[in-house]
Amino acid sequence: MDSRFQIGDILKLKSRYQDSAKFGIVLDVNKSESFGPGGWVSFDYVVMNEKEQIVHITESCVEKILYSQTRK
Repeated sequence: MDSRFQIGDILKLKSRYQDSAKFGIVLDVNKSESFGPGGWVSFDYVVMNEKEQIVHITESCVEKILYSQTRK
């Protein structure tokens, strides 16, 4: 299973998070997984927002990808 977002992607955050920030760029992708029956995979994204703050977000915080080098 691959991450939906990649390093360098520019993201627009959902409106409920826009008091903190409206946009972010992905700096790192962290993957956690549990193997075996009933296993799971989750992703956490390290993002720098337009206020130059480094934050951790999940996929559910993102409205859409504005720009991605890997997805044309």
